[in-house]
Amino acid sequence: MKLLKSILFSAVIVFIFFSTIELACRLYYIIRYHKIPYNNSIFEYDKDKVYRLRKNYAGTFSNKLVTTNSLGYRNNYISLEKPNNTIRILVVGDSVTFGAGVLAEETYPKQLEKILANDTKRLTFNVINTAVPGNSPFQEYYDLERGLKLSPDIVIMQFVLNDVVEPYWVYRRYGGYGTDYHGVTDLPLKSLAQLYDILKNHSAFYQLLNRLALRVHFKTSDMDTVVKKSIKQELYIDENLIYKRNDKNIQQAWHECLYWMQKEVDLCQKNRIKCILLISPVNFQMTLSDEFAYPQNILKEFSIKNKIEYIDLLSELRKDIGQRLMAKYSLGREAEWSRLFVYKNEIINIWGEYFLDYEHYSPKGHIFVAHLVYPVIKKSIEKNSIKDDASTSHP
Repeated sequence: MKLLKSILFSAVIVFIFFSTIELACRLYYIIRYHKIPYNNSIFEYDKDKVYRLRKNYAGTFSNKLVTTNSLGYRNNYISLEKPNNTIRILVVGDSVTFGAGVLAEETYPKQLEKILANDTKRLTFNVINTAVPGNSPFQEYYDLERGLKLSPDIVIMQFVLNDVVEPYWVYRRYGGYGTDYHGVTDLPLKSLAQLYDILKNHSAFYQLLNRLALRVHFKTSDMDTVVKKSIKQELYIDENLIYKRNDKNIQQAWHECLYWMQKEVDLCQKNRIKCILLISPVNFQMTLSDEFAYPQNILKEFSIKNKIEYIDLLSELRKDIGQRLMAKYSLGREAEWSRLFVYKNEIINIWGEYFLDYEHYSPKGHIFVAHLVYPVIKKSIEKNSIKDDASTSHP
């Protein structure tokens, strides 16, 4: 009995201690900022993926209004049961497909849906955007696996260079430091992660500790600056894929990336779902020789081996930009890309028409991509007679 009283007394003291600290922190925020900056992040913890989008979220991301549906997708409401005469296209990817910096209706999944709707009135098309900013292939695998309940007919897998290296500098399971701008910590136990999520959303004391931690790690507690620094670090590591391709760590990262992409393809083939790979570039690849397009070549070989369609956006952009420059300067219709490097500034300017930054599409870029994907989708529907099976679910 005496031991029990001691334990209870200690628990009360601890409770009073932390309650006092929490109260003091709340008063600090109210006096200094006139509010308690509770977390309203678009991200939350996921036991398999580390983080996912919150369901039924309404807020902002990359300075644009973002809402999610009841499944946690940046998409309109979608029923679990697929209606008759409906073709569903499930898109998995990261912030590129999610549409960082643009509105939902400006993203290529939504633009593709509009193009397909105008093409035929006999079928209904649902293009479902499951992408999450920061996703890597291992996370996209879980998005695909969970998305099977929607009975997709076609899956589009979007790839960009940071898919290879990002897990190694973010997630503890790969040797990273455990958190980045998502604000979700990669903890080994689900219970710890859930406790962390509660504190993040309801504790002023946590908010103060988090600001101090950000200041130590990023030299600032401003989240906008944290995001910019994370992106800058990410771009530097992306360049290592090009310039340090023989590095043992880079090769290991490729092995891990392709392992999860293979699992995605295998899952599609097991469920008789058509799979398409969209390979997206980063800006510094535009003004380099074909030798530095080797990541694209790896993904092309992967696609050929698996007998899946692929769209190489780097090649398509070079073709588009090349035609514009050749017409402007009367260079002839077959000018080599390397001959166009003298117009580097113009190449960069045209890139700026299609991209907001080093990898994220502008509204015009999303339209460009949608028009590239459309004929591949249409051919797949016609070649595989998907329209005949549109009312049925996959096993």
